Amino acid sequence: SDYFMKYPLAGRDPAEVAQKELIPQIRQAEALGQNLILIPLLEDHAVKSESEKQEIISNVTQALEKVPDTAVRIAFETELPVNELIDFVDRFKSDRIGVYYDIGNCTSYGFDCPKDFEMLGARVFGVHVKDRKAGSTQSVILGTGDGEFEKCFAVLAKNGYNGTYI
Repeated sequence: SDYFMKYPLAGRDPAEVAQKELIPQIRQAEALGQNLILIPLLEDHAVKSESEKQEIISNVTQALEKVPDTAVRIAFETELPVNELIDFVDRFKSDRIGVYYDIGNCTSYGFDCPKDFEMLGARVFGVHVKDRKAGSTQSVILGTGDGEFEKCFAVLAKNGYNGTYI
């Protein structure tokens, strides 16, 4: 994931991104027995426009089409509100694309995390368990912020979530 913080998916040649970066990373994950690649669309690389979304969708789709035989999935961690996030992920038209949800970040943005998990359902591929106060970018000791972990975990369990908690 740190790789894509340095080299974002938008604003670059799609063929190069697919051929030289995404496909090799998918194959490397596969070789290591990993089934998930996290792509952060955060901070300086947060999605800011429809054209950036379309570029990312095009770049990633192009790569996935060239490796149809893999079980490796891609999860996006974003700053998008849940309705916009669902729209973004669904536009890939692939069950190999999902969400890596950061409870701390989303709490700090003022999102309703349990409701987000209800709406996202099976689109959640990974969860970052971190705590923050609403409106603050400073992480705090788990349980001392505003993260609603019990409610979040209950919704995830109800949804049949079996991914990772980091």
